[in-house]
Amino acid sequence: MAPGATLLHLSATGTVQETPDLLVAQLDAEASSASPVAAQRQVNGLIAAATAQAAKVVGIAAHLDGYSVEHTGDKQTLWTARQSLRLQGNDATALLELVGRLQQSGLVIGDLAWTLSPGRMQEASRRAADLALRTLQADAAAAAGSLGLKVGTLRDVSLTDQCGGPRPMFRMRAAAMAAPQATQDAQDVSREASAEIELHP
Repeated sequence: MAPGATLLHLSATGTVQETPDLLVAQLDAEASSASPVAAQRQVNGLIAAATAQAAKVVGIAAHLDGYSVEHTGDKQTLWTARQSLRLQGNDATALLELVGRLQQSGLVIGDLAWTLSPGRMQEASRRAADLALRTLQADAAAAAGSLGLKVGTLRDVSLTDQCGGPRPMFRMRAAAMAAPQATQDAQDVSREASAEIELHP
């Protein structure tokens, strides 16, 4: 640090709003039986039929998650098999229609939410970082002016991510067979900038 300089520790947050462009749905297939093999066969059949339907819809990507088989029931006399199917796409109408059909075939909605695709998240993150850095510079200039000093060298500049607002989420029980809906609300993307700034007379 230069002789006579004052060291200012400063941080600033930049937040931008971005409309999500990727709709993600998680559906669960579940079956119970006295035989674990029978329970698995039922779940495998549900998932096979669901993935076959999803494959026919252009622009919808399907991924299989978490497979489990466990004892259930008061006396653990039943075996319950479960598997999740995650669907995602940009065409909300097509995806929601597919989800509705899969409900009718026996799958249950776990989560349904709009989110940012990786590309849009990256772009929003860059804009938030730029805003945070510009705010940091403005705050440094204001602090220097209040102290009758001038902004000098910025040292140890860092950028960190911050969690945005809550992700819109929709939950539906097995008995609720109405057509699903999902709200495409804007989401916050935030970055925090911090630095040590030399102030000079």
